Amino acid sequence: MSNADKVRKKPLLEEKEVLEYLKMNPEIFEKHETFLTKLNLHYDNHGVSSLVKKQLASLRKQNFEQRTKYNELLHNAETNWEVITKIKNIIESCSKYKTIDRWILRLSKNMSSDFDADEAFIHVKIKADKRLISSRLPKNSKIDKLSFKSSLIYCGSLDNFNQKKVIGEDAVKSIVFCPLHTNEWSGFFYLGSLNPDRYSSSYEPDLLNLLASVLKLSISMQLRGSA
Repeated sequence: MSNADKVRKKPLLEEKEVLEYLKMNPEIFEKHETFLTKLNLHYDNHGVSSLVKKQLASLRKQNFEQRTKYNELLHNAETNWEVITKIKNIIESCSKYKTIDRWILRLSKNMSSDFDADEAFIHVKIKADKRLISSRLPKNSKIDKLSFKSSLIYCGSLDNFNQKKVIGEDAVKSIVFCPLHTNEWSGFFYLGSLNPDRYSSSYEPDLLNLLASVLKLSISMQLRGSA
């Protein structure tokens, strides 16, 4: 049997076995320096072949990806903290106004600036006496006709909003619509923007739910205080 036949009959190592062996025996390169100098790894830098440069390139790529992820997390954390601070201010503003009407009007103005909205509107209907309280800030007088029977928050393009016909202001392109429900009252808050990308479907749903919870608590506190 020829040497070539013997080589062909010799079982071939699988790639994962080679990688596992190198991982468990990194000193192999120190023992076989001559082999290492002859090792030819293709590298996309004008044909340069270098194991060290290949490793450095891989490490740089990993470092860049990790730094990108870190910067993204840091940016999101800073943005979320700013929103949480604004939500905290909503609670603290409750005690400054003796009537629910004045507080809702002020709150609507603050939300317009805090959340970069071109329109902001808060509407409350008290179940016991069917009294309506609205901030009346939007230019569009039809907004108080919005239905708040659903409990789902909508955030995104106006075109995809199922009550878009009520939003008569053609310039508004993206909105947040949040129904508010309690045993004593029901209502909603609405934010509208001329920027189609201002409120998207990915706009921090957890923060919107937190904002809705804080508003419900604050409005309930004001109603009980003015009763």
